[in-house]
Amino acid sequence: MKWPGIFLCVLSLLATRDAQTSIIEDLARNAEILSAKISPQGDYLGVLRIADDKRSLVIFSFPGMKFSSQLSFPDRDEVGNFWWVNDERIVASVIQQSAYLEGGRSTGELFGMNADGKKKQYLFGYRAGINNRSSRIREKIETEYASATIMDRLPAHPNEMLVGIRQWTSGFSSHVESDWLDVYSGRRSNKVLAATPNAQLVADKDGEI
Repeated sequence: MKWPGIFLCVLSLLATRDAQTSIIEDLARNAEILSAKISPQGDYLGVLRIADDKRSLVIFSFPGMKFSSQLSFPDRDEVGNFWWVNDERIVASVIQQSAYLEGGRSTGELFGMNADGKKKQYLFGYRAGINNRSSRIREKIETEYASATIMDRLPAHPNEMLVGIRQWTSGFSSHVESDWLDVYSGRRSNKVLAATPNAQLVADKDGEI
């Protein structure tokens, strides 16, 4: 695994200094790093970076900064954003490079991966069902032509996230739906459908709409 010199320099600083107090200022000096998030228990650091004009996610053990895994997508697909659901599991959104939209276009998909790089799969979206037909997961995820956004990480439920879903077929007049999404199986539960089109659903601290 080869890393640009400036990226290695930042990691060296993080490993040799007090990481808890210096991490923000050290990462801020590196233009290729877009964001960094520490896992809930502080065991891992996720770094969203751009290299060769493409966004990818790199996971390191923390604070030792030993490389753990990387998430990148082929062709025009890139990592849009990512969330730590628990100390071992991340969920990332997917974007595609676009000549017309700066920052890319969201595909509406959600992708899950463990911090060690295992159990990678599409959890939601039009490629989720295709991805899981060859997997060993017993609960098959259906391909869905819709977009999902993260509404809440649900800290009290470490295996699930609250997502908002909008169907593509209904266009801008669709009723927004909220679901609890299992970040390992992709199974959805606790569905709530908005009463009117284009309504905004709001959740309390327990993920209840």
